[in-house]
Amino acid sequence: MRRVPKILVIGNGRMANHWRHYLQLLGIHSDHWYRSLDIDLNCKIRSAEQIFLAISDSAILDFYHSNPLLKDKTCVHFSGSLYDANLLGIHFLQSFAQKLYTLSDYQSIPTIIDFPKEIYEKNFPYLNNEVYQIPPIQKPLYHALCVVSGNFPQLLWHDCEKLLKKMQLPKKILKPYLNQCVTNFFSETAPLTGPIVRKDLVTIESNQKSLKGSRLSSIYSNFYNTYKDEELQ
Repeated sequence: MRRVPKILVIGNGRMANHWRHYLQLLGIHSDHWYRSLDIDLNCKIRSAEQIFLAISDSAILDFYHSNPLLKDKTCVHFSGSLYDANLLGIHFLQSFAQKLYTLSDYQSIPTIIDFPKEIYEKNFPYLNNEVYQIPPIQKPLYHALCVVSGNFPQLLWHDCEKLLKKMQLPKKILKPYLNQCVTNFFSETAPLTGPIVRKDLVTIESNQKSLKGSRLSSIYSNFYNTYKDEELQ
């Protein structure tokens, strides 16, 4: 592996903490700066070669343009939707919880980039994640699909948990079922089950009646109306 450049991580949220931990597990030291530190940012920037902007998407461009010294550095952001020609966009396709992960966990995360692989290989030889390049114009759609596939189910599970709690049932009873659903999605040619697939109108009507008064009622109806005429197997 070639020499690792001097790295500065800017930010103090989950992404910054996970990225610094990943680097530490790789045996790589990284410098660190965030707003509440009483340390001169320009000094940090001058001593770094690669600078990772692990800050909120909406703040990235303002921060970059407000700090002129960044223009002479290799600057990276982690946004899945943002593109700017002055920055390298690296998106780790994973949900980052408060708990830090293991090295094998980090290395198994697919990595999506918005710049040529040749530049990636030249600048980040210390990473061996599986890498996929997409055109910048596709980033908004790519990120929307991440949100739909990852965040939307969480919203549904949240409401399911609340209704289960009213029935004095713990959310942990869903774990084997949800784990199997994910396994089936990646291993079966026809993973989807349930009354909409079977076109079981009696059960569908019963489901809708039982959900009346909850937010899930309209969501169920929308799902049914969207997919009722589709061949789902």
